[in-house]
Amino acid sequence: MFFFDLGGLWFHDQEFRVFERGSLRLQDALSSFGYGIEFFLFGYPLHVEWVWRTDLRDKEYSGVNFWIGFDF
Repeated sequence: MFFFDLGGLWFHDQEFRVFERGSLRLQDALSSFGYGIEFFLFGYPLHVEWVWRTDLRDKEYSGVNFWIGFDF
């Protein structure tokens, strides 16, 4: 599988800006992308994912995630 995530969180009366002014670089939002594999063991799905964090201009290797469970 391949994935790209983008999200953010803000509170009432707090300024929130997804992008920096005049740029496609993220300011307050977070983003990541990567790829992974999923396989089943005794009926449970096991996931292994390689993840990079990005601000849409630069990227940084974040590591390998492993988790057990069903997708939404």
